Amino acid sequence: MGDEGDLYVVARNLPELFQLLAIDSEFLDPDEVEEHSDGHQEFLVWLDRNSGLGPPEDLDALWAEQKACDEQFRTWASRFVELDDY
Repeated sequence: MGDEGDLYVVARNLPELFQLLAIDSEFLDPDEVEEHSDGHQEFLVWLDRNSGLGPPEDLDALWAEQKACDEQFRTWASRFVELDDY
């Protein structure tokens, strides 16, 4: 997903996407959160209750894994669309 036509991997699966949403930051950086959105605490409770998940504990490791998937995705997607370098 991306804006302005960019394509890149944000999460490898739905549980990972839910964990990233638990950060509640546009930039997916817990240090950048000044104020959580409405319903944030309820989402964290729901996420824990239904899947035993919370925000990612090691965001750097998650980004490293995402980067590997992103390269695979870009190789596959380039067969169908023209991709800009990022």
